Amino acid sequence: MPIPDVLTEKVNRLLTLLTCYKLPNDDTLLEKLLNWIDGVVHRTVKCKDRSQDSAWLFLQDISAVEFLKTCSRMSDSNVELLTFALKLCGCVVDVYFTELETNHTISALLQNALMPDHWDHPSVRCALLQMLHSVWQTQTGRCWFSQKDCMTQVKRCIFDSSIFVVNAAIKLMSLCIVDLTNDEPTDMDGLLDFVMQPLHSDTSLSQGDSNVTQTTVPLQQSLAVLQGVCKDRQLAELLLCERDLIGCLCKVLLLRTDCAKSYEATLDLISVLFTADAVSEVHRLHLKTTALSLAESGHFLAALQLTRRLLQSSSETYTSDLGLTELLQSPLKVTVGENQQHLTDALWEHMKRTLVDRRAHTQLLRESLTALRDLKVQQDCLPLLAALLTYTQKEADPGSSPLVTNVMGCSKVQQLTLDVLCRILEDDNLEATTEVTLQIFQCCVTFLNSSLTSAAMCGKTFQCLCLVLRHLSHLSQLHPAVDGREEEAGGVLDLLHVTLQRSLCDMKWETRDSAVEFVGSLVSQMSGSDVIVEWVIDRGVVEGVWQCVMDGESYVRAAALTSLGLLSEVSRVWEHISVTIGQNDVVEKVTAIVQNDTEAFARRAAIDLLAKLWRQDLVDSTRSHDIEKVMRNAIYDFDWEVKLRVLTFWEQVQGALGPQPVKPDGTKRGHDDITSVLQPLCDCGGLTVLLEAFDDYDKAVQKKACVMLRTLKTSYALNDIEPIPEDAKYTVCGQDSVNEHGVSKTTKKVASRDVAEFIRWLSSVDLDSVCVRADQSIDGYADNPQSLVDDLLTSLERIEHMTDTDGEESGEENVIDCY
Repeated sequence: MPIPDVLTEKVNRLLTLLTCYKLPNDDTLLEKLLNWIDGVVHRTVKCKDRSQDSAWLFLQDISAVEFLKTCSRMSDSNVELLTFALKLCGCVVDVYFTELETNHTISALLQNALMPDHWDHPSVRCALLQMLHSVWQTQTGRCWFSQKDCMTQVKRCIFDSSIFVVNAAIKLMSLCIVDLTNDEPTDMDGLLDFVMQPLHSDTSLSQGDSNVTQTTVPLQQSLAVLQGVCKDRQLAELLLCERDLIGCLCKVLLLRTDCAKSYEATLDLISVLFTADAVSEVHRLHLKTTALSLAESGHFLAALQLTRRLLQSSSETYTSDLGLTELLQSPLKVTVGENQQHLTDALWEHMKRTLVDRRAHTQLLRESLTALRDLKVQQDCLPLLAALLTYTQKEADPGSSPLVTNVMGCSKVQQLTLDVLCRILEDDNLEATTEVTLQIFQCCVTFLNSSLTSAAMCGKTFQCLCLVLRHLSHLSQLHPAVDGREEEAGGVLDLLHVTLQRSLCDMKWETRDSAVEFVGSLVSQMSGSDVIVEWVIDRGVVEGVWQCVMDGESYVRAAALTSLGLLSEVSRVWEHISVTIGQNDVVEKVTAIVQNDTEAFARRAAIDLLAKLWRQDLVDSTRSHDIEKVMRNAIYDFDWEVKLRVLTFWEQVQGALGPQPVKPDGTKRGHDDITSVLQPLCDCGGLTVLLEAFDDYDKAVQKKACVMLRTLKTSYALNDIEPIPEDAKYTVCGQDSVNEHGVSKTTKKVASRDVAEFIRWLSSVDLDSVCVRADQSIDGYADNPQSLVDDLLTSLERIEHMTDTDGEESGEENVIDCY
């Protein structure tokens, strides 16, 4: 979009006020202005022909260089003004570096920032690093960067007390090392020596950062810089081959296990190396040996974390390295009493002694389970997880093992175990034994029947239960084949029925919500199972879901409506609903929710259900007309997501009514044909809905309506229709379509009732421009920088006025316009 001249004048006025120490109370406004100017600069840099580019002309006309020159001469300038000047210099240095260097402005800004009174402020140090970052990225800036020895200031900031300054310094140093790889290898080696010094120093690793001086970079900062450097594969391979980076990292893991942050940063760096695909098999073997050494020395958490990264990065299968697999599963196996196979007896006994401590036990179990969840686990874990889930439900017993006592009722362990089980059970080709599957089923039922089960656990348990039932479908009563296990299968469904009915009536709405969702998911996933369908019909499950449609909690109502939609997709279930509840009652109740429910969640779900009933032709013609009427009125809803769902419904109607835009012989339809095609859409109110949505103030709704109208326009070649006479020509103004007399409501009424008028109106509307405006961000400042500058000027001029009249600045907050 072009930048108006008036905006240039206002920005210059703003910069003038800033040099007079008039600063707004709201710093975020200046940040937004800097972000916008930065975007203008990036647009200019990418532009090939600057002569006609409004962004380039804007940058030429604003007094940014004069402002920076003035600020650089103010040795007594306040911190806020200097910070803004440094950031502004960073924004425009791409365009103005030569000019700023020639008049020594950028050098003066650097010296101004280094003054003790200014350097003491973290905001100045951070802004200076941002400016140096931009200077380094310019084509001619690196020479100036080296001449002014700016790297000394970057190294100085590595030791800063402010985490923001440290992060900015780390980012800049990483960039410098990467860029110097080919241009100045000597300088790069010097920087790497500085960064890697703590990794090669046994004293630094053994004594921590307490003895760090201003010449030795702290270990954590060193690791952070290397993370940025090693994203470049060439540099990562160089560090691994020439500087033994893996050996250094293994030494850190073995010597700094007392510092969680250090070994976490080390593990993150190892992950970066794996991502860069720079780790060889020799390096991988070294890391594996380190993981086992950590475990043998009792540092099991660090060992498991390193093992997880090794297995995640492996291109081979999960069970390819039995030693690492055994180590990862060891907390689970020790808990349930399994024997080890691929680890030493000493390590196994050490693990048992460690797990006696409840906190350590829980921590290691969570790490192990998290790793199993994130990895491509195999079915050999299933019996182990089922056993662990059973152990978490054991009753307190004086004779119980301390390991069993530790995990009893531990909800975090239970939930993670269910997470892993769900990940495994999602595999349709899983070959699970009936015994293990029934064990998991029994655990899930026990969880749901317990009053101590949390809401989050309920949802995860129902999800696992649904997956378990898919793998139990081989039982005789869940499948017609006879295999002599009728009693077992019947017991599963009987137990499930009792548990489900209890959950549907539970006092906690979260439990009712999860139970209703479970019914819909179960029927949707197992619609081909006659036994499940009959169970849903005969055991009153459908009626239970229908009762939840009238629940007092909106989330439960929404879930029940969604499940009802899934149930309606199974013909036998819908026939049962039509007989026991009745089509009329269903449509009337759902319609009432759309019209009267105070919660948008329920109204959205109700709209979806009505659309599904109409689309699948599950109701008679009278009910279909009732649904269309409700959908016409729902476009006036206050919730934009409801209106989007309404438009989606009418999009389906639009596709279902009438023939296609092209005749069977390949020719396009004429004006009369198009009128006959659109007439049914007009009669049922579809055109009215489209025009209402086109005028909507919610941009997402307006965009959707524009897309639908554009589809009509292009599909039926409405651009070829005879234009509207000049005395009644329609134009688009803002978000409304009006004629020259401004009677938009009349226009809308006529166009929605008369297809010919609608076609002529649509052929004259520039929908592309409306779509562009609707696509713009909701943030008024992002779309309208002039409003941002106006707010800043209002604030500064108000301060100036109060200073002139009262002799001092007011501390009142800045007043921001409402968009």
